Amino acid sequence: MQLTLEQRIFIVDSFGKQKSEVITLRAFQQKFGIRISRPTVKRIYNKWKENGTIHNLNKENSGRQRTGRSEDNIDAVRLNVMADPNISVRKLSAATQLSKATCHRICRKDLQMKPYKLQCHQEISGIDKDRRLLFCNKINDMVTSNELNLMNIIFSDECHIYLKGTPNRQNFRYWSSTNPVAFTEKPLHSPKVTVWCGLSGNRLYGPYFFEDPNTLETQSINRVTYLDMLKEIIHDDTHPDQWFQQDGATAHTAGEVMAWLNEKFPGRLISHRSVFQWPPRSPDLSPLDFYLWGFVKERVFHSRPANIRELKCVVTDVIRSIDVNTLRRVVANFQQRIDKCIVANGGHFEG
Repeated sequence: MQLTLEQRIFIVDSFGKQKSEVITLRAFQQKFGIRISRPTVKRIYNKWKENGTIHNLNKENSGRQRTGRSEDNIDAVRLNVMADPNISVRKLSAATQLSKATCHRICRKDLQMKPYKLQCHQEISGIDKDRRLLFCNKINDMVTSNELNLMNIIFSDECHIYLKGTPNRQNFRYWSSTNPVAFTEKPLHSPKVTVWCGLSGNRLYGPYFFEDPNTLETQSINRVTYLDMLKEIIHDDTHPDQWFQQDGATAHTAGEVMAWLNEKFPGRLISHRSVFQWPPRSPDLSPLDFYLWGFVKERVFHSRPANIRELKCVVTDVIRSIDVNTLRRVVANFQQRIDKCIVANGGHFEG
């Protein structure tokens, strides 16, 4: 706090008369309505005795220091960030000779920048981009001509869900006055379930767990187990406007599987080795990848099931808790992603 000239004179006069710091503090608070410390009283009185003045001897270094966020410093930070957008705050501090805190404040408050995290995507080649672009344009053309209603597509996929999931350390925080030394243990081989689910804008299909009917142990997915699942889940529950989508996994595109799907969905199959090709390496276009599996795994982690039976119950309850309004929003998001993929010329886009 910077004291005024009147306040400094009062301190010197009061202390000179009373010779008591306590009396001076009380008198100062009564007169000016603010509190000061005993060292402040002594410092001002001693300065007057030693130098014969109560003014600041060095005006440039007196009182509160000027902010480090000067125009010159802001320009220096801006130039360094423009030259290397990946520069860390530590390196920025070394380059500008400013504190890390000052560099951080300049970036956030003056330059209106945020430290965005690097996003990881599956690598896609030039031919992959062409296939993605062709697929997205075909979707839009068919929707425009009323040949396709996106709400009638059954998007399908399977996923491994582990009993002992681990939190995302980037999102996990534990506020405390002392370090709680919080940690979580991750087993080397956590038990898991392999679950399939279908999703359309009108309903959910499944979940279906791939497991041995006798031992209930998780089964691998092959053409036999996959076709058995389709026959159990899909059976006759289709209508002439219903489409079916799957990716190009080997079990999905086996001869007998494709024959069964083409019989159930004649001319309405979106898959590898079908007339309407699903583009490879495109999890960002699949509603199960960009929505469902992340949603399920988050709920499973917070529920902390104790065994496989409980894990299956949690997965089933979470999936069946999703209502039709949510499904319609997810499919609407699929349309938005189609449009973004076209704008990106088949490349990666921000979801």
